[in-house]
Amino acid sequence: MQLVLSLSSMALPLLPPAPHSTRTFKTRRQPQTDFYYKTQFRFEEPSVDWMASHFLGPDSGETRGGALTNKQKMEICLRYFSDPGFQNGVSEIVGVSQPTVSRTVKYVIERIVAKRDVWIIFPTTTQDFDQAAQFWAMKKTFPILLWGRRRLLD
Repeated sequence: MQLVLSLSSMALPLLPPAPHSTRTFKTRRQPQTDFYYKTQFRFEEPSVDWMASHFLGPDSGETRGGALTNKQKMEICLRYFSDPGFQNGVSEIVGVSQPTVSRTVKYVIERIVAKRDVWIIFPTTTQDFDQAAQFWAMKKTFPILLWGRRRLLD
Protein backbone atom coordinates (compact mmCIF):
# COMPACT_ATOMS: atom_id res chain seq x y z
CA MET A 1 0.00 0.00 0.00
CA GLN A 2 1.38 3.40 -0.93
CA LEU A 3 0.76 6.56 1.10
CA VAL A 4 0.40 9.73 -0.91
CA LEU A 5 0.32 13.04 0.86
CA SER A 6 -0.95 16.04 -0.96
CA LEU A 7 0.10 19.51 0.12
CA SER A 8 -3.11 20.99 -1.15
CA SER A 9 -5.08 19.07 1.44
CA MET A 10 -2.86 20.22 4.32
CA ALA A 11 -3.49 23.49 6.05
CA LEU A 12 -0.16 25.07 6.97
CA PRO A 13 -0.26 27.67 9.72
CA LEU A 14 0.82 31.13 8.64
CA LEU A 15 3.75 32.44 10.62
CA PRO A 16 4.21 36.14 11.28
CA PRO A 17 7.06 37.72 9.33
CA ALA A 18 10.40 37.67 11.09
CA PRO A 19 11.41 41.06 12.46
CA HIS A 20 14.24 42.76 10.60
CA SER A 21 17.46 42.51 12.45
CA THR A 22 19.37 45.67 13.14
CA ARG A 23 22.75 45.71 11.47
CA THR A 24 25.61 46.66 13.70
CA PHE A 25 29.00 47.77 12.47
CA LYS A 26 32.36 47.76 14.16
CA THR A 27 33.60 51.07 15.44
CA ARG A 28 35.99 52.47 12.85
CA ARG A 29 39.27 53.53 14.31
CA GLN A 30 40.93 56.77 13.32
CA PRO A 31 44.70 57.17 13.71
CA GLN A 32 45.45 59.49 16.61
CA THR A 33 48.83 60.89 15.60
CA ASP A 34 50.87 61.38 12.44
CA PHE A 35 53.48 58.93 13.74
CA TYR A 36 50.83 56.25 14.31
CA TYR A 37 49.38 56.94 10.87
CA LYS A 38 52.75 56.50 9.18
CA THR A 39 53.57 53.31 11.11
CA GLN A 40 50.22 51.75 10.24
CA PHE A 41 49.95 52.71 6.56
CA ARG A 42 53.61 53.45 5.66
CA PHE A 43 52.61 56.80 4.14
CA GLU A 44 51.78 60.24 5.47
CA GLU A 45 48.15 61.28 5.43
CA PRO A 46 48.40 63.79 2.53
CA SER A 47 49.99 61.08 0.36
CA VAL A 48 47.15 58.68 1.16
CA ASP A 49 44.63 61.41 0.29
CA TRP A 50 46.35 61.92 -3.08
CA MET A 51 46.49 58.18 -3.84
CA ALA A 52 42.82 57.78 -2.94
CA SER A 53 41.76 60.63 -5.20
CA HIS A 54 44.09 59.60 -8.04
CA PHE A 55 43.36 55.88 -8.12
CA LEU A 56 39.82 55.73 -6.75
CA GLY A 57 38.45 59.06 -7.95
CA PRO A 58 36.26 61.48 -6.02
CA ASP A 59 34.15 60.23 -3.15
CA SER A 60 30.63 59.21 -4.08
CA GLY A 61 29.23 60.60 -0.85
CA GLU A 62 27.57 57.26 -0.11
CA THR A 63 26.85 56.78 3.59
CA ARG A 64 24.20 54.05 3.61
CA GLY A 65 25.04 50.96 5.57
CA GLY A 66 28.34 52.27 6.87
CA ALA A 67 29.88 52.72 3.42
CA LEU A 68 33.64 53.32 3.31
CA THR A 69 35.09 56.51 1.91
CA ASN A 70 37.77 56.25 -0.76
CA LYS A 71 40.38 57.30 1.79
CA GLN A 72 39.29 54.49 4.12
CA LYS A 73 39.45 52.02 1.23
CA MET A 74 42.99 53.12 0.40
CA GLU A 75 43.99 52.91 4.08
CA ILE A 76 42.68 49.33 4.29
CA CYS A 77 44.59 48.34 1.17
CA LEU A 78 47.81 50.06 2.30
CA ARG A 79 47.56 48.42 5.71
CA TYR A 80 47.19 45.03 4.02
CA PHE A 81 50.17 45.77 1.73
CA SER A 82 52.36 46.92 4.63
CA ASP A 83 51.75 43.73 6.60
CA PRO A 84 50.30 41.04 4.33
CA GLY A 85 49.51 38.64 7.11
CA PHE A 86 45.95 37.80 7.89
CA GLN A 87 43.03 39.94 6.84
CA ASN A 88 41.59 39.52 10.32
CA GLY A 89 44.49 41.52 11.70
CA VAL A 90 43.81 44.35 9.28
CA SER A 91 40.10 44.24 10.09
CA GLU A 92 40.81 44.57 13.82
CA ILE A 93 43.18 47.51 13.34
CA VAL A 94 40.95 49.45 10.95
CA GLY A 95 37.63 48.44 12.48
CA VAL A 96 35.84 46.61 9.66
CA SER A 97 35.00 42.97 9.06
CA GLN A 98 37.33 40.51 7.31
CA PRO A 99 35.08 40.16 4.24
CA THR A 100 35.08 43.95 3.90
CA VAL A 101 38.89 43.91 3.93
CA SER A 102 38.91 41.24 1.23
CA ARG A 103 36.44 43.07 -1.03
CA THR A 104 38.17 46.42 -0.48
CA VAL A 105 41.67 45.13 -1.26
CA LYS A 106 40.38 43.50 -4.45
CA TYR A 107 38.57 46.70 -5.48
CA VAL A 108 41.57 48.98 -4.86
CA ILE A 109 43.98 46.63 -6.65
CA GLU A 110 41.68 46.55 -9.68
CA ARG A 111 41.58 50.36 -9.73
CA ILE A 112 45.38 50.61 -9.43
CA VAL A 113 45.87 48.07 -12.22
CA ALA A 114 43.49 50.07 -14.41
CA LYS A 115 45.96 52.99 -14.22
CA ARG A 116 49.04 50.89 -14.97
CA ASP A 117 49.49 52.46 -18.42
CA VAL A 118 50.03 55.85 -16.77
CA TRP A 119 52.72 54.60 -14.37
CA ILE A 120 54.45 51.73 -16.18
CA ILE A 121 55.95 52.66 -19.52
CA PHE A 122 58.33 50.28 -21.26
CA PRO A 123 60.83 51.51 -23.83
CA THR A 124 59.71 50.74 -27.37
CA THR A 125 63.02 51.13 -29.23
CA THR A 126 66.51 49.78 -28.58
CA GLN A 127 67.83 53.30 -28.10
CA ASP A 128 65.14 54.08 -25.50
CA PHE A 129 65.89 50.77 -23.76
CA ASP A 130 69.65 51.50 -23.59
CA GLN A 131 68.95 55.01 -22.29
CA ALA A 132 66.66 53.62 -19.59
CA ALA A 133 69.28 50.99 -18.67
CA GLN A 134 71.97 53.65 -18.30
CA PHE A 135 69.66 55.79 -16.18
CA TRP A 136 68.96 52.76 -13.97
CA ALA A 137 72.68 51.99 -13.71
CA MET A 138 73.40 55.53 -12.52
CA LYS A 139 70.88 55.08 -9.70
CA LYS A 140 71.89 51.52 -8.73
CA THR A 141 75.37 50.03 -8.52
CA PHE A 142 74.79 46.39 -9.40
CA PRO A 143 74.98 44.53 -12.71
CA ILE A 144 71.66 44.05 -14.46
CA LEU A 145 70.36 41.45 -16.89
CA LEU A 146 69.21 42.87 -20.21
CA TRP A 147 67.52 40.89 -22.97
CA GLY A 148 68.82 37.58 -21.65
CA ARG A 149 72.48 38.59 -21.58
CA ARG A 150 74.47 40.02 -18.73
CA ARG A 151 75.80 43.55 -19.23
CA LEU A 152 77.82 45.54 -16.77
CA LEU A 153 76.98 49.18 -17.12
CA ASP A 154 79.37 51.83 -15.88
